[in-house]
Amino acid sequence: MSEEENKNVIQPEVDEVEVEVVDSQEAATATTKEDELESYTKGVSKRINKLNERNRLAEEMANRPDENIRKLPNPTSAEHIE
Repeated sequence: MSEEENKNVIQPEVDEVEVEVVDSQEAATATTKEDELESYTKGVSKRINKLNERNRLAEEMANRPDENIRKLPNPTSAEHIE
């Protein structure tokens, strides 16, 4: 192109572009720490749930003998005397 043609070509306006540089290693480390915390939290929750279930079952088992004793016939009652 000649110099005259270059003058006649309309150049588009360029907006200023802001670029933020982020260290990918820092971003990966933050994500890794969040994942590690989430994993740890899930593990703790599972252990707590297991302990709660064991305690609930132990309470049920402890209450069963009382129920079974109540169901047994009372040997001093008049119904059982022949």
